[in-house]
Amino acid sequence: AQRTIANYLQAAGYTTAIAGKWQLGGGSQTPHNFGFDEYLLWQLETGDYWGRFKNPTLTRNGEPTRKHPGKYGPDVLSDFVLDFIERHRAEPFFVFYSEVLTHDPFQPTPDHPDYAAHDETRVNDPKYFPGMVGYLDRNVGRLVAKLDALGIREQTLVIFMGDNGTSPQITSVMNGRPVRGDKAGHLDTAIHVPLIASWKGTINPGQVRDDLVEALDVFATASEAGRVTVPNVRKDGFSLYPTLTTGAP
Repeated sequence: AQRTIANYLQAAGYTTAIAGKWQLGGGSQTPHNFGFDEYLLWQLETGDYWGRFKNPTLTRNGEPTRKHPGKYGPDVLSDFVLDFIERHRAEPFFVFYSEVLTHDPFQPTPDHPDYAAHDETRVNDPKYFPGMVGYLDRNVGRLVAKLDALGIREQTLVIFMGDNGTSPQITSVMNGRPVRGDKAGHLDTAIHVPLIASWKGTINPGQVRDDLVEALDVFATASEAGRVTVPNVRKDGFSLYPTLTTGAP
């Protein structure tokens, strides 16, 4: 059977959770089989496209999949992650937080005046994309603030990474230059995504590295950072741990 980094960290004594996108099929026990003690997921048992933002449809820890009227999906997921961290702050933990923002359908966030009236089963307008980026940024800030409040920033490696380039519907501006997204393509704007690592007291802040990195490297990195000692594990990718800790404060 296939095993994930969560399986190996779980075997090494970590309590584990996953929140956000799933999109891998299976049933209510599948996330547990892949090493996650707890989960709150969108698209675990349904292929629904719309139900991730306003009035989201989510599955939690084997409970029946249900809609959450009056809630905003990213808020429900963020609350779940912060609650998990607070409950397990005194022990080793691992969270795979697969945010549903900023994917289409592009819709207003609760901060936008259009939020209350918009139909979440129909709206898909790129004009709402900047607000979604801002809301994602706020949720990342909530996570870091929680780690600070609990006094565990120095014991926690945070890796923030995009999964693919922006939709071709979106044109961003970088250093004054317009950049059109190329998701599902093969250009730099399709495969060159953000990667930020933060670990107070271990990673020296403000560094910019030009190492060639692939998403598979997260497996080996988390293994080394988490001191996984399960024998005969073939780690896809290369560990970034030595690079991240070079010149540590």
